[in-house]
Amino acid sequence: MRTEPVVSVIIPCYNDGLYLTEALASVEGCPDDVYEIIIVDDGSTEPTTLEVLAQLKSDGYRILEKEHGGPSSARNVGIRESRGKYILPLDADNKIKPDYITQGLKILEESPDVSVAYGDCIRFGAGDDERVYVSDFSMERLSCGNFIDTCAIYRRGLWVECGGYDEGLVGWEDWEFWIHAALVGRKFRHIPEVMFYYRIKKESVNRRCSDPEVARGIVEHILKKHPGFSYTPP
Repeated sequence: MRTEPVVSVIIPCYNDGLYLTEALASVEGCPDDVYEIIIVDDGSTEPTTLEVLAQLKSDGYRILEKEHGGPSSARNVGIRESRGKYILPLDADNKIKPDYITQGLKILEESPDVSVAYGDCIRFGAGDDERVYVSDFSMERLSCGNFIDTCAIYRRGLWVECGGYDEGLVGWEDWEFWIHAALVGRKFRHIPEVMFYYRIKKESVNRRCSDPEVARGIVEHILKKHPGFSYTPP
């Protein structure tokens, strides 16, 4: 029987208790006993979420509690407390296909030169579902904006090397993380299949980032942090 997890699934939750059990069920559909789940309560205040978290804690789920600090902070807290060789961040309102864990793990175990495995997704929750076809990795494409979701499987050592997620960003922290990884020479592998489901919500951080001033501030922050990165507006 396995005593240590290989993949740590980190689930930050801020007032998303309505969807959290779906996220958990999607992970627990994985047929292999290779993962641990860490839920990080990022200072939730919404009553239903608090009830769901209390029930999950009673059921034996590992839940870390912290003051609200945003997704970067929550992911960093969860990863610090994790034990897996590989990390899979999963937002509480999203879902994965069970074989995302096994396929990503297979790639990283068989290809020591690859640090990140990522797949396509389906956007849902706003009417008709929409498949997002993600391309193979290209620094040229990454320079125009992020095309790799946070929900990717990567080596724990990469998180250490990048200094974790940048807690100074108000959004697009995953873009900065991938930029950092690419600039230090780490390789990415695309899985050309739907691997997860991304829920569309009116109040998402990415929608706030569509504000030109917010977006400009993020880009300026990234360019200052990574002078070797060249941004090409799409």
